[in-house]
Amino acid sequence: MQGIQAEPVVIGRRYKPEAVLISFELYEKLADLIDEIRLAPLIRERLAKVATGQDPRLEEVAESLGIDIEEPAPPASQERGSAA
Repeated sequence: MQGIQAEPVVIGRRYKPEAVLISFELYEKLADLIDEIRLAPLIRERLAKVATGQDPRLEEVAESLGIDIEEPAPPASQERGSAA
């Protein structure tokens, strides 16, 4: 079998597993799931704060960082390295 259906290969020494080789497709799926699992508690915490009104508004966060969000951003610079 190939791709995501390929069997994992266990590598070890003296009958003790030390590593596993998996297909890249399976690795990508697992990496996405791991990211979601890591983010889940943060998302739950953030949603709970929003629901109880404890989540700071954008304006409050910007003010605490000294950022004036009312001031328009400067125009984007021209492409680097291009002749004018």
